[in-house]
Amino acid sequence: INNLARGFKHLLTWEPYVIRPENWDMNVINQFDSFITFNRKFCESQNILSKSFITKCQSGGNIDYELNNFRKYEEKIKGICILGKRGHDKRQEQGNIYFLREEFLKHLFVEPALVKHLYAHNPWGGRFYQGRCEPYDPWGIAALRKINEYLFCFCPENTYHPLWSWGYLTTRLRRCFKAKTIGIYIGCYNIDELVPKDLYIDFRDFYGDYSRLAEYLINFPKEKYLEMTERAYKWYKTCKLGLADDFENLLNSVVVNENN
Repeated sequence: INNLARGFKHLLTWEPYVIRPENWDMNVINQFDSFITFNRKFCESQNILSKSFITKCQSGGNIDYELNNFRKYEEKIKGICILGKRGHDKRQEQGNIYFLREEFLKHLFVEPALVKHLYAHNPWGGRFYQGRCEPYDPWGIAALRKINEYLFCFCPENTYHPLWSWGYLTTRLRRCFKAKTIGIYIGCYNIDELVPKDLYIDFRDFYGDYSRLAEYLINFPKEKYLEMTERAYKWYKTCKLGLADDFENLLNSVVVNENN
């Protein structure tokens, strides 16, 4: 973000290191007057807190955008959906976990009790591919409706790393709360500081033991499911994480700082 008329330059890091490693290069950051990011741990490690403006997590979405109707438990597809643009990604950057989508489909054996359905822009995933979810928008009504159709949604971020995914909580898990579907999540390294652990399934607790995860999902009690999804939905409506309004306020604080 360049306010060159006033002589200020600001670097906004919307994407994590795995997507835009160049935006995390201190040789680049030092060329800017301020650094706008979700990653406090990186700022602390590089001693740049004084020039940084930090959100609680990666921002986006609007809490006022809601589904009008939800499928009843009995109407939901007994299965797991995955929404994503791609499967395996050949990026070599630290923290890349794109491969987990493919691995999940390949190694989680839950049929015939549960189905596994994949929705993506490009065909991949073999027999699990169900086509596109159109129109695609991470916060769009089509994505929310599709997630709401299923009991579970596997929603990994594109990165998991003790430094590079700090604060990187995107719409992937939050839209599961909004759709009253249980998310199976991995990504934001410090998610325990942001989201109560009993509102989702932490994939880290099962990674390396897909048979245990399969048993857990197949035998998930209806009463626990209904209580968990309702509590997650109510928590999300009041948590105010990742709101576009909060991000706008942060940008306003950058402008105010220019005047000081």
